[in-house]
Amino acid sequence: MLDKGAIIEEIRIALEDVSKKARDTACRPWWTKQVMIALCRWGLKKGLSVGAANMEDCKNLESLAEKYDGSAEKGWLYDFTCVEYDPDSYLKRIFVVAECEWGDRNAINYDFDKLLAARADVRVMIFDGAAVDPSETIGTFRRYIKRCEHTCAGDTWLFAARLPDREDGGAVRYRFDHRPFIA
Repeated sequence: MLDKGAIIEEIRIALEDVSKKARDTACRPWWTKQVMIALCRWGLKKGLSVGAANMEDCKNLESLAEKYDGSAEKGWLYDFTCVEYDPDSYLKRIFVVAECEWGDRNAINYDFDKLLAARADVRVMIFDGAAVDPSETIGTFRRYIKRCEHTCAGDTWLFAARLPDREDGGAVRYRFDHRPFIA
């Protein structure tokens, strides 16, 4: 069984792998596609069912699904879901729901609100830390989580802000600032 700490660590590693591939690209579609591929690859390796936004753009996921005997389908309610079904095809468990937003504060908050309504072992919010102040934004998220009447003790979140790093004489590279939070 997957525990929440392992899920967070494995997703953190998957996102870091995406940032290592990026060189001087702030192209939103590229980032969205790479993040969805990384998350789906993680879920499929665990033998779980995954769904992702823009799945049609993730051409290599079909072969991944066959290789890992998992299933991959279009996004279901959220940008990414990782679920388990019982033998009768009823939803048994939701391991991860994630939203990925590269827009402004309003767009980020809109997607975050959807996660407040989710029930999952881990909820993940991935956003552009260059568009908003990550610390302030995460502080706002934490306040909203605490105010939400559906929040339960132990609800687990991972916030991942994509940030530019300047290295090698000014070339822009990207990294993720990861911050887990348990209500």
